[in-house]
Amino acid sequence: MARPRSCWRLNRADQTLSFTLKYSGLASGVTQAHIHFGKIHMAGGVMVFFCSNVAAPAGTQQCPANSGTVTGDAECRQRDRTPRRRA
Repeated sequence: MARPRSCWRLNRADQTLSFTLKYSGLASGVTQAHIHFGKIHMAGGVMVFFCSNVAAPAGTQQCPANSGTVTGDAECRQRDRTPRRRA
């Protein structure tokens, strides 16, 4: 039985999103975890990558195969509002 859990903390003053993503019991390997931003009922583009084992922006961490924990921070640049992973 799959057991996904996530916790997000948004800091509006710092324009950051801190996250913890935990999962286990998946039937197949994880390739990506991310958030899309789009209109209602439309996926839109990927806004934040939590992890990826395929093509992703530089600095994106690897996803644990069938179970694990991914943690990190993303920040938003003021000029274009595009989220960037914190170093």
